[in-house]
Amino acid sequence: MEGRLLQKWVSRARERGTLAVAGEVLRDAVALDRFRWFFGALPELPESLSPGCWRLLTPVERDAWVGAQLQARPDQRHMYEVALENDHLLFAAFLEGALVGRRWVGRGWTYVDRPDCVMVRLAPETAYAYDLFIEKAHRRKGIAYDGFLFRMRTLREMGFRRFATGVIGGNRVGSKHVMELGFPWWDSTRITVAGRPLWLKGKPWHRIGDRVLQERR
Repeated sequence: MEGRLLQKWVSRARERGTLAVAGEVLRDAVALDRFRWFFGALPELPESLSPGCWRLLTPVERDAWVGAQLQARPDQRHMYEVALENDHLLFAAFLEGALVGRRWVGRGWTYVDRPDCVMVRLAPETAYAYDLFIEKAHRRKGIAYDGFLFRMRTLREMGFRRFATGVIGGNRVGSKHVMELGFPWWDSTRITVAGRPLWLKGKPWHRIGDRVLQERR
């Protein structure tokens, strides 16, 4: 297999030039990703906030949804197992009775599925928002932000005092919504060389977890 791959690159180099092909090899071997992370105290929020189209599912509703998802996406089994074992919260967006979006909020052990496969142990007062998803037909309509402050107030009412989340670098809208609440933030960069990740200035979840980190491979 390696011999055939080498022959392919040698053939391309002869046809297109060594420098051009070397650039392609480098782009394939090296990836650069930027992320923005938030971690700070939940602010006081007014009681009159509208929930928008979002609501917090009951444990029974959450468990039923996870059961259906595991049949369609067995590759996500570990993430959902961790979510149920640690009683994570599942917020869902509904339009005309149909579920069109979701947002998980973790507590206890939390599975960070992106960008690396890591489990983080959160302090009891810390909530970590992850796995935001909006159905494709309903994107760019403000649904992700609809009820955002209501969800933050719900977390405070449940006893959480700190909030954390990560946003991919290109998601300026998502970053803006969290920054408007005054959460401390920092940027991080991950370089992946030949499949091995290297974080500049350290791995970001070291600031979020309070006790133990357990990597999944």
